[in-house]
Amino acid sequence: MPGLSLRESFAVTSSEAADQSERTPDESVVAADDKDVCPLSEDLQRRNSLVYIINWSTMYFIAPVSYVGVLHADILKAYEFNDKMANLPAAVNAWVLPLPVIVAWSFTSTRFLRPLLIGSYLVMGTLGLIIAALFFTPSKDFLLWGLVTHAAFNGIVGGVLTMCMWEVLRQGMSPRRRGRTLSLAFGIGPMFAVLGSLLSDLILSGNFLGEKVFDPMSSPWNYMTIFGVTGPLLLMLIVT
Repeated sequence: MPGLSLRESFAVTSSEAADQSERTPDESVVAADDKDVCPLSEDLQRRNSLVYIINWSTMYFIAPVSYVGVLHADILKAYEFNDKMANLPAAVNAWVLPLPVIVAWSFTSTRFLRPLLIGSYLVMGTLGLIIAALFFTPSKDFLLWGLVTHAAFNGIVGGVLTMCMWEVLRQGMSPRRRGRTLSLAFGIGPMFAVLGSLLSDLILSGNFLGEKVFDPMSSPWNYMTIFGVTGPLLLMLIVT
């Protein structure tokens, strides 16, 4: 400390440490609670927590479509494209993954948070509906490039959405509520991923947990259903 000898500084530090150790448990809890603050009301924090959980659960549920790879390749193989073209959506999705970082660097103000979230859901939901419609186009090339475009934009806006959701978590609730919210979002959320996978398999093969339930839907109705469902689900998140 300025103006104090080494021995005097040590004495002051020891005195402060003794004061800390003499605090009662209740005083320590109060000191910790002082740091666990958020300018938003409790009701608004609860709403933000619920929105965060619902959003992540929905993203887990539509994982067969939003996680570009297997489904896109299977569709293109079913339409008799070669392996190179069937893997193109997954490759494009990987190529664009650095772009969300650039978007985050370009729009750092909190006033862009809501528009970025709404825009991300709007793009992903609209593309799901467009792909569902492309299964009925006369040329399979339209479907190919539609799936490639879907993979590219999904890689971009998916990353932007993830970054924005972390910012919502940071600004929308207190640190203590963040812990509970994360435990629910990433505890319950993966269950929706399992449910989405089971329903996807049911639509495509007619099987549920390995047991034949009914004859599978015919192509392209099966693929159209899977992509078509993602559109309304994502668009509904905008109103949350």
